[in-house]
Amino acid sequence: FFSHRLIKDNKQTTMPARTSKASKNGGGKEAANTKAAAVDTAAPVEEVEYAGSGDEVAEAGTRMASWDGPPTKKRHNGDTYYLAFILEGERFAIGDSAEFHGEEGDGEMLARMENMWEDCCGVMWIELIWYMQPEDLHCGRLATHGARELFETNRADETEVASVKRKVKVMARKDFDVLDGAGQEDADTYFCRYHYDSRTKKVLPLLTSVLKARVEGQYRNPRMGADRLLAFSGPASAACDATEGIPSARNVGLGPDEEDAAGGTSTEPQSKFDRASHMLQLSTVPKTLPCREEEQGQIRSVLREAITQGQIGGCIYISGVPGTGKTASVHAIIREMTRESEAGDIPPFSFIEVNCQRLPKPNALYSLLLQGITGKQAAPVQAATMLDSLFGSAANARQPTTVVLLDELDHLVTRKQTVLYNIFEWPTRTKANLVVLGVANTMDLPDRMLPRICSRLGLQRISFQPYLHTQLQEVISSRLAGLDAFDSVAIQLCARRVAAVSGDVRKALHICRHACDLARLDNADKVTLKHIEMAVKQLFANPYVAAMQTLSPTAQLLVLAALQAVEDSGEADVKIDEVTSRATDLSRALGRDAAPWSMVEASIATLFDMQLLAPRGANGCRADRCAPQVQADDVAFALKDDPVLGRMASTLA
Repeated sequence: FFSHRLIKDNKQTTMPARTSKASKNGGGKEAANTKAAAVDTAAPVEEVEYAGSGDEVAEAGTRMASWDGPPTKKRHNGDTYYLAFILEGERFAIGDSAEFHGEEGDGEMLARMENMWEDCCGVMWIELIWYMQPEDLHCGRLATHGARELFETNRADETEVASVKRKVKVMARKDFDVLDGAGQEDADTYFCRYHYDSRTKKVLPLLTSVLKARVEGQYRNPRMGADRLLAFSGPASAACDATEGIPSARNVGLGPDEEDAAGGTSTEPQSKFDRASHMLQLSTVPKTLPCREEEQGQIRSVLREAITQGQIGGCIYISGVPGTGKTASVHAIIREMTRESEAGDIPPFSFIEVNCQRLPKPNALYSLLLQGITGKQAAPVQAATMLDSLFGSAANARQPTTVVLLDELDHLVTRKQTVLYNIFEWPTRTKANLVVLGVANTMDLPDRMLPRICSRLGLQRISFQPYLHTQLQEVISSRLAGLDAFDSVAIQLCARRVAAVSGDVRKALHICRHACDLARLDNADKVTLKHIEMAVKQLFANPYVAAMQTLSPTAQLLVLAALQAVEDSGEADVKIDEVTSRATDLSRALGRDAAPWSMVEASIATLFDMQLLAPRGANGCRADRCAPQVQADDVAFALKDDPVLGRMASTLA
């Protein structure tokens, strides 16, 4: 709890206590009890008193805080935003990291400052993004985790300046490695190389350039007009329109170089395990993309015809489960055709890539396309009108062909499907010079579209099937060509393990990278079967898998139904009635008798108790919605021995 005292004209007013929304790593732990006091508004200095317990209060004393620099923005609700503040003589700015006071037993509560402002009552606030230590991950601390390593999370909170304990430094791994022994053991120094999604339990690489920009204070916060999840591929530090909150658009050429994609370092890895890990990174662009020659040929022929002949548009719908090389194949073709265009073999063209999952709303796509094609910025409604005129004008017929890649296309589905209709209708115009490539993970998306949209898609539909174990083995071997770091039997085992679950090449590469780290720690000459087995166990053997395997068939169907409903709706939680209805339909489709309602209720209660489903509902009311707390990958791995449910779960992984 926080209590505030306003001192104005020598008159003291006691404010009601307010509760900080800070919680360690999103786990629901409240920040420690603190007091904040703001002094005379003419000199924005706040007397901050941290109220801990016992001796801690005596040590804390009164702490003086003031804003450093002029305000940057003032909102209608009275909040005034700043870039930095000074607390007890130390400067804290947006992008800095700090430790915050917590309850006894909480351990270190570390977070990065995303934003800071003063409310209408004169109280100084901070917006935070929490860091998580390896011990708090779902897999726990592994042998590959560093002693001073942190994971950036997607958990945001707001707390007062009073809760700041001390300033810490979080840097990129390559900057941390160049420190001497004393620097690496410094209690105020950490490094971060991964982003951890606490909801999906996924770990993603964190670009060194992005982390460096944050540490150097160059990071722009969403409240200040930047967008945390950019729809366009590329650096996360791109600017956006401050008035509309729409990410900036840009044309994408060949994409980042291999060394930039690998983390921004130009130092060539020395050991063979380092070189193998580098080549197994998802961000490393391979010279070839094997086992997808037929699908690439179909995409290439459509693009080449549209670019060379001009004024010929087209639409291609590309579908397949995650990790089958859909987007990577398009990128490989675009890189190849860009080189041909630079050599003069084909006419010039422009390429724009949009991740529809990161759009704030479907019609924001209009603004992105208008900015990417013309460089102009406009609101979605106005942008749609301008694009409609552009693709029908004679002047546009003389412009180079524009190729638009819409990744995660299913996130554009709405009730009226107006955005999808316009996007697939514009390429059919004679002077549009537009080719649209739609990529989605769902195979039945055209069946859910309105007939008028399906007619625009035509017959250009390409399906990417999951990789077979022989194909996965070829993909891994092609990346490791010339490196004597893996036993061939180890690669075969990894390929068979992944192919039996989902056929996702990303999982196979992840297992191999982790096996490289284990072999390095083991001082082994090569990655062997033992290292692959250990990597699979550490990465996939978690409590969720064991819990799924112990469930009754009714409960397993309910989990599958919940995952399907979440994927189709695009929301984090769904109605329980919808989950039970889907589970009943699945049971009938499998030829099973529908479970009695008493058994369904008992299964839902069990899933709540095991935290495989989280209840959602208004305070004091019975939960009417639920949110899956288990990943589709874990469900697929747990049910891999069931020929029916395992195949059904693999389509969601």
